[in-house]
Amino acid sequence: MELFKITRYQQYFGIKRILERVEKEENGGVIWHTQGSGKSLTMVMLTKLLQERFVASKVVVVTDRKALDRQITNVFKSSEVDVKRATSARDLISLLRVERLLLQLWFISLRVWQMRR
Repeated sequence: MELFKITRYQQYFGIKRILERVEKEENGGVIWHTQGSGKSLTMVMLTKLLQERFVASKVVVVTDRKALDRQITNVFKSSEVDVKRATSARDLISLLRVERLLLQLWFISLRVWQMRR
């Protein structure tokens, strides 16, 4: 039995607006989500649509907590999205140079990163 997930209306309209802005090459924007509102699934659905419309697209998701990074990675994997996790800034640069890589999830502790600067 296959399981299908569909967006709620606010996810649908948010994703639709992001795609419109990307196609017009507009910068910036915010989508406000609260706890339990479907942030991870919004990212998954947006990523899938970006991959369809922009074949060589790269999506980078930056998190500030290891637990959140694992959670989002698992949501993407369960949704059949190719995920690569960078473990450092150097690893991220290496992954971004890969021509056909579709998605990278990146976790780096902001405190550690700032200390190294």
